[in-house]
Amino acid sequence: MFSSMNDEELLTEVAPGRNRVFYLMGHLTAVHDRLLPMLGLGERLHPELDDDFVTNADRVTAGPRRSGGRTSGMVGGQCAVDRGHGRVAARRVAEETRRGLR
Repeated sequence: MFSSMNDEELLTEVAPGRNRVFYLMGHLTAVHDRLLPMLGLGERLHPELDDDFVTNADRVTAGPRRSGGRTSGMVGGQCAVDRGHGRVAARRVAEETRRGLR
């Protein structure tokens, strides 16, 4: 399902002022990854996802508001998407899911 989505679709907010699709994918992946050692299923596979998807909120929804209730996506003058952290992780998750590795 996610592997067929383009970058624009992955960056779509699920509702105005809410998280984007790629953030939700990354968040769910990071939270499930944290469950592995708790359930005795082995070590975590992707602890590097915590900073972007567990510790910090989606930078678009955490940013300043614009008119119309939508968020700007700018933090410190830098677009969260341009930094690419989440998009790369979301693409990797989508590809691994498509290949049946998740």
